[in-house]
Amino acid sequence: MQKIIDGIEKINKSMWTAYKEYLSTRDKKTYQKAVSSLEMEYDAELSLFCWNLSSAWENVIIQMEMRFEEDADVSDVHSCVSDIQNSVWAIYKGFMKDHLVRECTRKYAELVQKYRHDKEMELFAQTLILSWVPIINALAEDFRNGVDSK
Repeated sequence: MQKIIDGIEKINKSMWTAYKEYLSTRDKKTYQKAVSSLEMEYDAELSLFCWNLSSAWENVIIQMEMRFEEDADVSDVHSCVSDIQNSVWAIYKGFMKDHLVRECTRKYAELVQKYRHDKEMELFAQTLILSWVPIINALAEDFRNGVDSK
C-alpha cells in the first residue's frame, strides 16, 4: 500500500508542477508531454488516476490559454485553481488520517458549493474530485480490510 500512497503523492505533485510550469512558460506542448509521460510511468489504477487528473486539468489549461491569447490577467483563475487543488489535497490528507469516506464526501460537497457561482471553477472542482473518488474508495477498502499503509 505504501507504494500506492507514494505514487499518489508523486502524481499529485507532478501534476501541480506541470501546471505551474505551464503558467510560467505558456507552452502547452511541454505541459502535455509532462502529463503523458506521467501517465506512462504507472500501471493500472495509478495510470487511470493520472489520466483522470489530466482530464480534470485540461479545462483549466484551456481557460489559461484563452486568457493568455487575450493578454488577460490570470491571477483570479489561478487563485481559484490553487484553492481547489489545495483543498482537494487537504481532504485527501485528512482521509489518510481518519479513513472516513463520509467526511471526505462532506468536504468535497462544501468545496463544490463554494464555487457554485463560477461554473468553470465549479466544473474543475467536480472533475478533480471525481478523479480522486476511485483512489479514496480503493484506499478505504484497504483500510477496512486491515491493509497496513506502511
